[in-house]
Amino acid sequence: MEKIYFTYADTFYKLGKYIMANYYFKNFASTFPNSAQREDADFMASYAN
Repeated sequence: MEKIYFTYADTFYKLGKYIMANYYFKNFASTFPNSAQREDADFMASYAN
């Protein structure tokens, strides 16, 4: 589920929908706090902002 959710957020970023990408990356980081991709999600949330 983690991989799918991260990919979903990344898709919004790549489509240029930065507000939605920010939301989903932040949500990913809070939903999966022990994920190996959490740091990447935090970075991408800030970058999309």
